This record gives sequence, C-alpha cells and structure tokens, in this order.
Amino acid sequence: MQRSRGPCASSGAGWVSRSRLPARHVFAGALAPAAALALVTALVSPRALAAQVPAPSASRLLELVEQRAVPDDRLRTGAGTAWLLGELVRQACAESSARQWLPQSCGMMPEQPQPLVELRRRLVMDVAHLARQTGSRSEPTQDTLRLVSALLDTAFEALDLSTLAENMARTTSLPPALAPVAPPAPPDPVALAARLLGRLLADGPDLDRPAEHYQGVIEVVLAESGRMAPGQPLSPIQAEATRRLVAEINASRALSRKLAASPTDPALMRELVLGMVRIIEGAMTLAHARPYQLPAAVFTAIEALLGGQLVEAARGFGSLGPPGASPPPEVLKAIELALDFLRAPDDDARRRVLRALLLELPPWTEPWLFDVNIGAMALGASDFRFAGDLTLGYNAGAWGLGAQGYLRQYGLTSTDDTFAGGGTVEAWYSGGGQGSWRWEARLVGGSRLYDTQTTRGPSDVTWLEQTSILAQASLLGGIRYQAPSFAAGAWLGGGGQYEWYDPLALDADTAISLSDHEDLQMQGSGRLRVQWEFWPAWLVARLRVNGAAFRLTRAQTTLVADPNGDITISAAEATRTQIEVSTRLFLDAEFARVLGFVPGLNGGLDYVRVAGGGVVEKKALPVVSAGVRRDVF
Repeated sequence: MQRSRGPCASSGAGWVSRSRLPARHVFAGALAPAAALALVTALVSPRALAAQVPAPSASRLLELVEQRAVPDDRLRTGAGTAWLLGELVRQACAESSARQWLPQSCGMMPEQPQPLVELRRRLVMDVAHLARQTGSRSEPTQDTLRLVSALLDTAFEALDLSTLAENMARTTSLPPALAPVAPPAPPDPVALAARLLGRLLADGPDLDRPAEHYQGVIEVVLAESGRMAPGQPLSPIQAEATRRLVAEINASRALSRKLAASPTDPALMRELVLGMVRIIEGAMTLAHARPYQLPAAVFTAIEALLGGQLVEAARGFGSLGPPGASPPPEVLKAIELALDFLRAPDDDARRRVLRALLLELPPWTEPWLFDVNIGAMALGASDFRFAGDLTLGYNAGAWGLGAQGYLRQYGLTSTDDTFAGGGTVEAWYSGGGQGSWRWEARLVGGSRLYDTQTTRGPSDVTWLEQTSILAQASLLGGIRYQAPSFAAGAWLGGGGQYEWYDPLALDADTAISLSDHEDLQMQGSGRLRVQWEFWPAWLVARLRVNGAAFRLTRAQTTLVADPNGDITISAAEATRTQIEVSTRLFLDAEFARVLGFVPGLNGGLDYVRVAGGGVVEKKALPVVSAGVRRDVF
C-alpha cells in the first residue's frame, strides 16, 4: 500500500499508511490537523497511561551510592557531633562558590537524630546535580549537560523510562515535548528526543510489533516536529537507530521487572542506568539524523558516582561544560573535606579534619611539599655516622616543582670512609585526567659529591683522598595511583652524567697528586613510593625506595717498599660501576599533626655496591631517623 500524503485531500499533514500505524493514528487522520495532533499527543502521553501502567517505585539507587560513599557504620555520632557538623558547614561553605555549587550541603539543616546521614544524602545529591549546575553557567546550555542532568534526576527518582522522557523535556525552556502544542521550529534536539521516546513508550507495555510499525511512529513525530518532510521515509541510520532503541526499551523494561523483585540489587541498578544512557543516545540519533554518542567522560563520571567515589564523580561532571563553567577547586575541596568528616570514626577525628580545614591543608592535596629526616647510620656495633635528607616543593596538581638533598657517611671496608651528599631539582607533569590513575613525566637535574679517604698502615705513612663531583640530568617516566587512603607510584628513567675526578695521595714524606680527569657517562635511576593510611586520622605508613646506577672513578692502591725500606703508594685508576638503593619505611603520627606538620619515625637500609677493576665491594647500612613532613608524595 502506498503512503498517503495526508489525512484528507486538503490537509497536507504527513501521515503514513494504515498498515504501519495503530488504529488511533487512523482515527486521528479524519480530524482537522490541529485537533488530530492534540488528540494523538494526549492519547500517547505517558501521563495518559497512568491509569493503565502502575507508577514506578522510588529508586533505591540513592541509598546504594550513599552506602558506597560512606557506609553506615562510619556515621557514629557523639555528644559534640552536631556542633562539629555546624562548624564544618560554616567553614567549608565560607566561599560563596561552595554555597552556589553545593546548595543542599551548605543549606540550613534542621535538628534531627541522624545529622551525618542527612549530610551524606545532601552531598550525594549535590554531586549528582553538578552537571545541571554547570549547564546553568554555560550559554547556551550544552545538550550533554541537559541529558546527564535528566538521567541522574531519573536515576535517583524512579529509574523509569517515562520519567526519563519527562525529565529530558524539562531541561529546555521551550514547551514540554509531550505537551499538546505545536512543536518548536527549529526543533530542539533534546526536546525532540524526549518526544520520540515518549511516543514509543506509549505504544504499549511490550514493543513487539513489526519494525515497520515503529518506524512509522518515528516518521510521524519527526514530521510533526518539522525535522522531516511529510511522507519522507527514515534514513538507513534512523531505521537502524529505531530498531536498536526499541530493543533497548524492551531490555530496560525487563530489567525493571527484575529490579522490582530484587529492589536492592546493585548490578541491576547499574545495568538499568547504563541502559538508559544507550536509550538517550538512540533517541538523540533519531533527533539529529546522524549517530550520536555521549562523551566518554560521562560514563567515567557515572561509574564513579555509582561506586561512591564522589570527588572523582564531581570532577567528571564538572568537566563536561565549557571552560569557565566548571566548578572551582574550592568546591572539590569542600566535597573531599565533607567526606573526610563523614568517614572519621569519632568526634576527635572530626576535630582533626576541622583543624585541617581551618588551615586549608586537606590530606593528599596540600600544595607545599616538605619532609626533613635526621638520624644515624650504623657502620659497626658502636660506630654511628650522620644521615639526613630534606625535601621541599610545590604541587599544583597537574604539575609541580621540587628540590631534594641528602648527606651521609659510610665505609665499604675497614680502611676507607666516604662522605656522600647531593641535591636535585626537578619539574614534573601529570596527565591522564582527574581519575585515580595518572601517568607522570619528571625532568631531574642535580649533582653528587663523593669524597673517599683511604688509610693504609699508620695514618702518617700512607693516605689517599679521592673526590668525585657528578653532574647528572635524567628524564623519568612513571605511573601513579591515588585514592583517599592509599597511594602508590613508580618511576624509571635515566640520562647523562659528567664526572670531575680529583685524587690526592700522601706517604710519610711527600704528597703526590694523581692525574685528575673529566668523563661523560650514562646513568639510570628509579623510584618507588607507597602511602597507606591504615589507621585513618591516626597512623600513616609510607615506603620510599630510591635507586641509582652510575659510573664512578676510583683508584686501586697498593703499598710498595723500596730497598731502603721506604713505603710509597702505587695507584691504578679505574672506572667502576656503583649501585645505590636507599629504602625507608616511615610511620607518621597523624594524630599529632600540628599546623599541618606530621612527626614520625623511620628506619631502613642503604645498600651500596661498587664493582670494577677486578674488585667488588658492597655494604648494607642500617639507618634510623626521626622527621617531620607535610606532604611528600
């Protein structure tokens, strides 16, 4: 049967044949165009089906996200909790930007028996609404932000497709897509997608008719909206999108029935939310007449939200808008501090969170890096030498600058003593988005000093001093993982080295300056960092491992006696390979944090191995130190 050009000879409205439309469309075709449109829209509106389709039950997804963000067993209250909560809100919301972006968390909280539970719920809702907040600050509002806002409203409201269509329609200032009024021209894509979805949903509880029928429904809506000419068939892309959209709707309805039987199943909730994302993409493909996909950042942010990772979700939703419309750092900082407050085991720990807030030093995000350790290195049972290190730096998040220095003494044999010291400056850049995993590149430059004194026999007989100054430059690449209570990172790289070597030998009567020289070599280095807050707000364990492999010039000395019995030095210089590994295990007393500084103790081993010229010398040196740090990851 051929397509009809109109419901009657004079109407000119675009309808399809009787074989491809339900009877209600045929009945409407006998009416005047305006009356037909109003009647059809009213008949297929989800609201008109309310008497036939049971209203969906409230979503349990909000409870799931709340539990994953902060489990109930962390929300113990004490006598001073209410006062501390008031201080948290007052301080965290002191910035006007925090009050604007987090209106529920920063709003007045009535007195209630479970204030922490209420704050948790408000915080989750504020994070879920960040896409809407970002959209309200961008002109014009991006379709992505409107769609994400509608999706999250639905997810926490009812997890129902009819609700999704209505929420999509509400994101525009134009008349609702399902209202019985003439469609806007040109059609708004999100409003049109909502209209298309609503028409399909109203076709029955099971979309089991032939594919041509649903293509005809889509053609009618597109013609009504002015997107297609009356009687124009769908393109192959639209026809395939219609088929997939119908399949996704049926799959979503099947999941909804399973969820009704198991309302607390997190896997079903997740699948239902992700299914709604695919339904949105299908409806938008029909509205645009070309393939439409939401940005990958949307899926990342939704997964973070479903997993209770509110800070990561907030970063993701905030990044969807144009530059200048995203939430400022103060907002993310307030979310992180509120989570730390909620996760604290008692009021004493909450007070420590507040102290950090007042000093603007939240854990893991402090911009200023500082670490100093002073201790001793054990060379023998009663022989201890100085050992110390210092770190200073600035961390801007995606990039940073730092400087390190160290001093120590050691002896590889009973006749030599080496003083070693050095320092580096470095710059780094981190990439890979705002998630827990990031890659990092570091450019490091610095110098090392090795001064070795060797004594053979009585000190007034033979003595050899060797000084090496090394200038090194390296490029390191690595990967790091950072979460609220655990972080780890590993870096590996290498570069070039310049050595200036200056030895001096003495015997009983004379001084002999051996030939000094300069040399260029390659060198390599690596690092490992691990930090674990195993007792939150009380104790933090850290592991620091630094390794280096480089070339160092040293003389192999022997004593030579002439016929008169005089002893002289014979020295043969050789370039040796030196490997150093410095390992420290720190225990930081977070409970004693004062003005952002944390005291701690550490111990470990410094391993030195020198090989070359037929000689291998090595030593493991125990080290114990006490120190103070601020943030040194």
